Amino acid sequence: MAYPTPEDIDAAIPVDGEPSRALTNAAIKSIIAEANATANEPRTPTGPAGGVLAGSYPNPSFAEEMATAAVLTSALETKVDTTLVGQSGGVASLDGAGKVPLSQMNLEALAYKGLWDAENNIPTIADGVGEDGDFYFASSAASVDLGSGTVEFDEGDIVIYHDGVWSRLGSSQIVQSVNGMIGNVVITRESLGAMPDDYQPTWDDVQNKPNTPAMRGSIGPAIPALRVPLVDIQSIPNATRTKVTQWGGGYDQFNIRSGGDFMIPPWAAYARVTCSVATWDLSAGNYLHLQLSRNGNVVATGAARGMDTAQLPVASVDTGIMGVSGGDIFTVNVMHNYGSSRNITNTGGTMINIELFESF
Repeated sequence: MAYPTPEDIDAAIPVDGEPSRALTNAAIKSIIAEANATANEPRTPTGPAGGVLAGSYPNPSFAEEMATAAVLTSALETKVDTTLVGQSGGVASLDGAGKVPLSQMNLEALAYKGLWDAENNIPTIADGVGEDGDFYFASSAASVDLGSGTVEFDEGDIVIYHDGVWSRLGSSQIVQSVNGMIGNVVITRESLGAMPDDYQPTWDDVQNKPNTPAMRGSIGPAIPALRVPLVDIQSIPNATRTKVTQWGGGYDQFNIRSGGDFMIPPWAAYARVTCSVATWDLSAGNYLHLQLSRNGNVVATGAARGMDTAQLPVASVDTGIMGVSGGDIFTVNVMHNYGSSRNITNTGGTMINIELFESF
């Protein structure tokens, strides 16, 4: 390795921007030695206070006396190691009510001692006297100091002895009863008021159901009540209003048919009746007329025009939903102008249908 020459140093360290041959190695050594000597000299601030490092400064002191090792050791001996709180071999914690949680109490080998009158401390109990697991039920409420400070006891609370201390176990922390029963409780469907497996609720039993009156006004859902056909042909004289009577078969949920009459049951508030009647052939220009009456008054009519002899004209009526009362009688009447008797047929075209509705 080549060392720098005085010329190299002179060029590298200019004086006022220009190289100076006067800055020799000896001059550099002299400057460094003087700087080292000055740095090692003690310095005492002088001049008026307020300047940089000026004025006199007191020795540093502390606002409070520092604790000695003995004081620290004594203080630490009275502290609880937080890592031991609630741990095995450590100490129990306290809940928000200042009570030892049930999960941190050793309740094995419990010994029930009977009732304890907290108000009068009878039988007398105190910290330091008892066996782990001894416990009483408080028969009265009172504020009691058993040796570890005043504790509020309510009737029904448990006072239990553990590790030399009588502690309160609040009645709200334990099961008082099961479904209103105490002792060796056996849970059954009957004890819980549960329904049997085959239970089917009625409409009134259903909870939180929709407000059907608000949805449908005052009319309930349609209830199919009757649908019966003509079971036998019936002859209808010419130009004569004739009651249809040969009804039968089909279904009749509420037994409302009697011959040619249909009686409305007492619970129904509305009804819709539809009917159709088919007759044997009528010539063109002849008509079949159909009337549906309630209590003898016509409430709906229909008609069918005669056609070819190979056809069966059908007349239909529909009352729509109408108000009714229990005991109302509906009947079907027909007539024609063929010129001679005609038969209404039971081939499927003659039918009466009744739907009933309740009122809310």
